[in-house]
Amino acid sequence: RPEFALPLVEQFAALLGEQGVPTQTGEFGAHMLVEIANDGPVTIYLER
Repeated sequence: RPEFALPLVEQFAALLGEQGVPTQTGEFGAHMLVEIANDGPVTIYLER
């Protein structure tokens, strides 16, 4: 449910940013084509 999920996503992104982790967000719930470069030991892929 977006009314619960959106604040959690925003809070998580803010916490990562406070720790110096670069983050970007898009339009919540929209279909987006994104391009990433895996750089590190872990990639977390979430799919609905």
